[in-house]
Amino acid sequence: MGPPSSAALTVGATLSLLEPFTLGPTPMTPAALHLIAEAEKLAFADRDRYIADPDAAPVPTGMLDRNYLAQRRSLINPSIAMPKAEPGVPPGLPARSGIDATAEVPGTSHFAVVDAQGNAVAMTTTIEQGFGTHRMAAGFLLNNELTDFSIRPVDEQGRAIANAIAPGKRPRSSMAPTFIFGPNGRLKAIVGSAGGSAIILHVVKAIVGIVDWNLDAQQVADLPNFGSRSGPFEIVHTAVAQGELPAQAIRRGGPALRHLRPDLALGVEGADLVIDQEGVVPRHHRRCPERVEAGQVSLGDDPQRARRPLGQRRRRRCGERRRGGRKDRPTMHDH
Repeated sequence: MGPPSSAALTVGATLSLLEPFTLGPTPMTPAALHLIAEAEKLAFADRDRYIADPDAAPVPTGMLDRNYLAQRRSLINPSIAMPKAEPGVPPGLPARSGIDATAEVPGTSHFAVVDAQGNAVAMTTTIEQGFGTHRMAAGFLLNNELTDFSIRPVDEQGRAIANAIAPGKRPRSSMAPTFIFGPNGRLKAIVGSAGGSAIILHVVKAIVGIVDWNLDAQQVADLPNFGSRSGPFEIVHTAVAQGELPAQAIRRGGPALRHLRPDLALGVEGADLVIDQEGVVPRHHRRCPERVEAGQVSLGDDPQRARRPLGQRRRRRCGERRRGGRKDRPTMHDH
């Protein structure tokens, strides 16, 4: 999604910055986590400074310019983390914006659907925090999107902030429903997430997991969520995240590790995805090989969320138990 969603430019910039680096094939190595977080820092620095409603604050046209990103990439040190990234000066910058003061609150929902004919939908929606303003009008909950604007119109130097609140203006978001296509042009994966500005981190993790680490849907969703929003390295508070891995990843320097507890930090939720298997056997089909065909989908959802992906029921002779008398399950992620 383009502006005022910041996702397409920020995810795109992160992936472009990472393009020359080798991130795999082993998932979640300290070197890979470091490189991904450093690229995200640079992309988020530009996002926070420049992306807003383009009808009210023109967005630089060259934020994905290859020469510009090559200059930004030179700031990545494979051995040492930068404490905080500063925004660059992308081509097409109409004027230098002020330092952003948006205090983003996570409050999004996401689902992905694939039907039997191969039609696919990825949808992310939000009314800001849970139940929006807690006010109903004509049967609808009113949104609370004002919190997605900067609380100040100008920074301390008097420069106008791009995402400042204004009449008729749309707030910046991070919604990132994403389709991934394979070299043959076929749809390979649908990726998206809830989680406020952390959506971008979750989607980057999912894309790297699919493309660089060759993981299936649930394997990607099982990975601990991590990244940087131009500040500390963040990793979700799980058994994996409490081990040696994050300590090794940040031992290279930079700010202290920030653990995020999923039961308290609503913004730390994983990516949801549906993958076209193209013959790969996901874990939940390994006892049912006759069900695995080209075009079969693999479903995955973050285990930290007390939810599960739903799909057509497999035949019971493959070992699945009937639960609660439920017969057919639609191919979608329930949020």
